[in-house]
Amino acid sequence: MIYPKNEMIEQLLASAVDEETGEMLFTEEELEQKLAAIDIEFDEKIKALRNSYKQDKLDAELVAAEASALHKVQQETSKRAKVIENRADRTKRFIAWLLKGEKFDKDGVKISYITRQDTVIDDGFVEWALHNAPGLLNEPTIRKQDLTAALKNGSKIEFAHLEPKKYVQVK
Repeated sequence: MIYPKNEMIEQLLASAVDEETGEMLFTEEELEQKLAAIDIEFDEKIKALRNSYKQDKLDAELVAAEASALHKVQQETSKRAKVIENRADRTKRFIAWLLKGEKFDKDGVKISYITRQDTVIDDGFVEWALHNAPGLLNEPTIRKQDLTAALKNGSKIEFAHLEPKKYVQVK
């Protein structure tokens, strides 16, 4: 601020507020005593406080606008990343289709496959689990990790089974 007395009020207000939480560190009485110690007219004090309030409100609006803009950029970036990820996945599936499951290792390009057991859930599983294994459900969804673990441990579960699935590895 231009005027040293107003700057003193600004400094007083800055010291009276916790920077991280925005909470007042002084009681209103303590703040009033500290404000009374600043030697300027009451009307000038009110004007300085009003200016401080308006500046804080403007700063808050600017920060909120910046946060909104950053959120929008994050959403757009996430969408773009998903598009690129989908394109890479399609390319990998196309490579697997071209090779028809055959390995490829030539000129530094290596295509191989790994086989994992995927859990396949058939129609009727939820109804069956409600009566026979409610621990496999997390209403309203299936707890697939627990289901997979149970199947791998040899449990016989109706309407669910493990099925081998090949995954392409591109290096």
